[in-house]
Amino acid sequence: MVKKIITIILLIYSSNQICLSQSEACDSAISWYVLKEPVFVDPDDNFVKDPSVLRTEHEYYMFYTGAAPGFQGADPTATWQIEYATSPDGLNWTKQGIAFKADSNTWECGRVQAPGRPVWYKGKYYMFYTGGPRKPKNLIYTGLATSKDLVHWTKKPDTIPQNVERANDIFIYPENSLFYMFYTTYTDDGEPVFFRTSRDLENWSEPVRTSADGEGVVVWKENGSYYLIACSGYSGKGELYRLFKSQDLIHFSFCGPLLKSLPEWSSDAYGHGDVIKNGDEYWLYFQGTDNGGTSFVIGLAKSIIQ
Repeated sequence: MVKKIITIILLIYSSNQICLSQSEACDSAISWYVLKEPVFVDPDDNFVKDPSVLRTEHEYYMFYTGAAPGFQGADPTATWQIEYATSPDGLNWTKQGIAFKADSNTWECGRVQAPGRPVWYKGKYYMFYTGGPRKPKNLIYTGLATSKDLVHWTKKPDTIPQNVERANDIFIYPENSLFYMFYTTYTDDGEPVFFRTSRDLENWSEPVRTSADGEGVVVWKENGSYYLIACSGYSGKGELYRLFKSQDLIHFSFCGPLLKSLPEWSSDAYGHGDVIKNGDEYWLYFQGTDNGGTSFVIGLAKSIIQ
């Protein structure tokens, strides 16, 4: 077995950076540093959650859950929507507007959230997202929207079959002509992570339960090992990312908290983000709050790949 799968060097302090954690539970040492200030604050309402980030040839796209007020239930008539921003470098972002809104007279029941990173397949982008009613019972179903330009989206009318009442935070991991749909569900014993597989992004296998747990799953592979991060705790207070490692995408070992110290603007919670490979670094975009979830902004942590 390779003794060190990933070694990520702890970087030197600079004027706009704060040092963060090193996981010691796995056989690899992973260290991150986070930019001292958020990289994106929604200019309209100071509320941006669940970012997924796609790097194209010329631009970065960030899709996220928007439409506050009403997100925390203060206004039951408020609809949630998927919004997006663009950036030339992944650091300086400009809000572009609404990707698509929630429908109140369909399975979405006025709520769409947690857009997954779009996947390019056979001439169009596939974006999976979640939605559903909050009352009389909080249900979360999976939807699909497609686009050819990342601006104009067409939603499929039906849900993606999940056979569960709560399937949250969809993440698509492609490998060897197979797509893995990771998501979180909710059982009496916690928040287990499942996946389904597909070869066409339309027809999906029966679910497979992994040994990882938590929300906001992101998966990547480096030097033959799979890494998974998922959030534990409540997003308004105390939520944090945890790191898992696997050789087969099913049996995951818990490596420990991903980040151990945070900037003040994310002191209450951080999580529900995305990880992209950018040159010789991994970039982790995450949502953060310091007021119990009244507002959220997006931060960025980086690590160097060795």
